[in-house]
Amino acid sequence: MFNEDSKGCDEFTARMRKTLLQYEMHARTSNKPGSGAKPKPMGRSCRAAFIPILKSKCVSIEQTTRGAHQYGPTDRHMLNVYYPPTPCPNTLILAFSYGGGFYMGARMHPTPLSIIYYNSAPSLPPMDSSPFVKFPGTAQDMQDAIQWLMDDLPFPDSGIHVLGHLMDMFTVLAPPELFSPTLHPRIGERDIPCLHPTMEKFGAALRVSYDEFAAKGHNHISLMFALGTGQGKEWAEDAVKWTHACRELH
Repeated sequence: MFNEDSKGCDEFTARMRKTLLQYEMHARTSNKPGSGAKPKPMGRSCRAAFIPILKSKCVSIEQTTRGAHQYGPTDRHMLNVYYPPTPCPNTLILAFSYGGGFYMGARMHPTPLSIIYYNSAPSLPPMDSSPFVKFPGTAQDMQDAIQWLMDDLPFPDSGIHVLGHLMDMFTVLAPPELFSPTLHPRIGERDIPCLHPTMEKFGAALRVSYDEFAAKGHNHISLMFALGTGQGKEWAEDAVKWTHACRELH
């Protein structure tokens, strides 16, 4: 569940290791037959680990300029846009679909975690939890948000990259019978081993190639929380280098 290969006992690594290993032990105990307990959501444990670090960096993180824009006909069609300090016509745009959207249906976490997405300067549409939004409504919302970015942001020479961080989609698409005591513990940080060769064949059949980046020391929730703290940011630096390399190729 947690990448133990990352060495270095800075505050970030030590706090994440302790919190996530405690979570994994709790999840194992809770998933035993007859325990009657449900594992606490990992996101909650991860947020608790980051709150002290984020609070200490709050002033510098909140210096990022943010604007809210409407990209569709209803009140829920809003997205936050975070601007770089010195924007230019070819500023790269990141459209970020964040984790937890189906859980809370908001563009921001409650305070003090509301500063998280200042860190990454993305364009942030909500993945709404409204009962009136049904599949494939959220995918349409994402498409409309990207269309708005193309039409209305003042960066005519920019490229747009889309980053997804939303495992909650699985809970919407998966049939209820999949959530059984035997399978549920396997849905998490580790891919099911038997799927690895299948995915490779699938990519080859589609003639699609892709690059893989290892976010050492992270699970999928901690990635965004770490940005702006000065710790655990290497994955984002690699991603930025990749986006610039893509622009040079095209």
